[in-house]
Formats: sequence, C-alpha cells, structure tokens
Amino acid sequence: MKTPSTIMIHHTAIPLDDNFDQAEATNNYHKRLWNFRSSIGKYGGYNYEIAGNGKVTQFRVPGETTAACYQASMNDGRCIHIAIDGNFDRDK
Repeated sequence: MKTPSTIMIHHTAIPLDDNFDQAEATNNYHKRLWNFRSSIGKYGGYNYEIAGNGKVTQFRVPGETTAACYQASMNDGRCIHIAIDGNFDRDK
C-alpha cells in the first residue's frame, strides 16, 4: 500500500433530488462495473463518499488501490478519492 499524497474530489453526477444518499447505489454500480472488492468488503471505487446530509461512507482504506479515476496511475493508492453525492452541473 502507498501513502496517499493527493486528494481527488468527484461528484456522482446523480442529482440529489433523485437520490439523497447514493452510497448503496454507488457500491452496487461499481460492483457491476468492476467487481473489485476492497479490503473492507465493499465495491465502491472511491475511498469515501459523502451524502447530501453529510453522512460519510468508507469504501476503501487510504493507500488501497481504487477504481475511481480513468487515469490508472491515480488508482494505485497515491490518491484519496472522495465522491460527493450530487450532480454539480445542476445541484448547488
């Protein structure tokens, strides 16, 4: 495992009006996409996801390989990936 030195912020691109707490949906979607289970038994490709109400769900431990970024080199544990629920092209 690497020591993370970068934080990358993502948005789920699903409007909060459609799903206020998207962690379960993210976990299921990423399981279908990659079927890449983390050391804590989840499939979400991010390290953390923050719901619209502030609830934080952990999918992977810091330094663990992720599946959150299309730049493969950013999935090797050097980056902590945090997804925030919502579509930031639309939600405020």
